[in-house]
Amino acid sequence: MEEGMDIYPFIDSQAIREHLQKLDYHFNAEEAAYLIWHSQKRTLEEKLSAWQEIVEATADDVMLLNRREGTEVSLRKILGAYVDERKKEIENFQEGKDCVYFYRYEEYEADSPMKPSWTMRSEQGFRDYKSCCDHFRREVEEGYQEDREQRLRNLQIERYDLAGAPRCKTASVNTRIQLTDFEPSPFQEEGRAGADIDFDILCSDMCIDIPAPFCRGDLVCHSDGKPFVLDYIAAWDRGKWLENGFSEEEAEQGDKERTRCFQNGDCFGMWTYGYEIRENFGVWYKDLGYREYLDLEYYERPLEGKERALKLISEFLKGNCDLELLLNGYAFGLLDGKQKQILRNYHSAYTKEWRKILGLDA
Repeated sequence: MEEGMDIYPFIDSQAIREHLQKLDYHFNAEEAAYLIWHSQKRTLEEKLSAWQEIVEATADDVMLLNRREGTEVSLRKILGAYVDERKKEIENFQEGKDCVYFYRYEEYEADSPMKPSWTMRSEQGFRDYKSCCDHFRREVEEGYQEDREQRLRNLQIERYDLAGAPRCKTASVNTRIQLTDFEPSPFQEEGRAGADIDFDILCSDMCIDIPAPFCRGDLVCHSDGKPFVLDYIAAWDRGKWLENGFSEEEAEQGDKERTRCFQNGDCFGMWTYGYEIRENFGVWYKDLGYREYLDLEYYERPLEGKERALKLISEFLKGNCDLELLLNGYAFGLLDGKQKQILRNYHSAYTKEWRKILGLDA
């Protein structure tokens, strides 16, 4: 990779980005191409420009593994063709004739980030792309002057061909109404072995191990903002498992599964696992939303209601409280502090430090 190329803007997680900058981490071409593809915050134009830099800086013999076929393809060749095809795709979508454009988006309430309040769709169709974007942008700017990044999701522009195409073509945009992707991508490229190769599929099958600062017991969230307590990241190697307090047997099993995922291109190899609070259920453990770790952030907002139990789980996994304190704190949280006698007993039985873990003292 060229020394002057800046990949950091394509790392969506601020925590991971700052961690890598402290390490002065150097990306290889495969990692750089994947991180650009994975970013949900950069525009398609920015991605294409960065990919073009990789194409120009990468030798022909740098290979990318096609895990589904068990073959290798030239990263420079397939990425160069992919960039050219996406540029044509943008041009065809924006300069369509005999078609009509609509836009749509979902609005979320600030205090309910998991469920959309409603889906909005343009009341009129537009005969050209620019008019649709201008009207869409004006509606977003005038109607959502604050918190639009948090309240608006799944912003899309739909193009319907008047000739009677069986389905509309859909483009995703950000809150500034800039293109971020198309759904689905139609691009395919012929590989060396004669098999059809889709760069999007190659990336979806890829597992990479980018250093991240998170440890077992950290209170974190994905881009949806829902807090959970991290147990482990599937990309951890044996040393990382042991470093986070797992047994030798657990570390061996985790490393074995990691190796399988990285060799076979199984996306499980980048998932996060941990504990969250689910409505009408309680504590839920396992994979959390089938999400990779690359958008993880530390959760820094105050925990409210039953989610305060996550603080206890965090302290327990970090070894700062025992099982008694964990269970009593969780039970007290379910009672929502209404049992005054229990409250008095806890104040007399536990030190100030432990009462702070329980959430009884500030």
